[in-house]
Amino acid sequence: MSWTGLWLIGPIPDAEARDLPFRFLHLWEPGTGGPSRDLGDSLRWWAEGGEPMLEHDSGGRVHATRAAERFAALVRSAHPETPAAEALREACLNLVEQAGTHFAAVLRKADPATALCYALGHDAALQLPGMLGDFLLTAQEVRDSLPAAERVLDLSGRRRAEVLAGITDWIAATGDAPGYDPAELLDGPLRMLRLAAATGAGAAGLCRTY
Repeated sequence: MSWTGLWLIGPIPDAEARDLPFRFLHLWEPGTGGPSRDLGDSLRWWAEGGEPMLEHDSGGRVHATRAAERFAALVRSAHPETPAAEALREACLNLVEQAGTHFAAVLRKADPATALCYALGHDAALQLPGMLGDFLLTAQEVRDSLPAAERVLDLSGRRRAEVLAGITDWIAATGDAPGYDPAELLDGPLRMLRLAAATGAGAAGLCRTY
């Protein structure tokens, strides 16, 4: 089955960022929307890092292991598809598109945020705002989160090369997007957060599959 992963990030008006979490409270269902026990267990598994997610064969081709499948499921579980969450994502999508300036990563058969989180590793990925690609930040939260995002994404030298190689390997093993520039997944999100901070805007990031 063919599918496409989208990661969209962009500035939104600060007033909207402050109001949106309350706009869909009527759709919230008790017991939903928060981190599940399974997610907590999976995050601990990821932190321990005992299983290789990708393997290279003798011909240099990279393949996903069962651990990669578990990691992809972990990231999906961090983006709940409850009615309230979906309504919030749709509102954020509209606001980001209306703003006219955004970062969009589109990959066939692969999720862009998952690729970046894999390449960064547990400790670095969890320093990014929100939860593994999904976030809604007020202007103040953008300013507060920017230093950590810069530490994680504004890379050079050996560390940058390692992360870019990890992104490329993940896409090659799990997706169908030859030639995708992995630098976009490092530079694009940070560019949007810096723009939002410079203009006093909030910011939204959302992951979707089609």
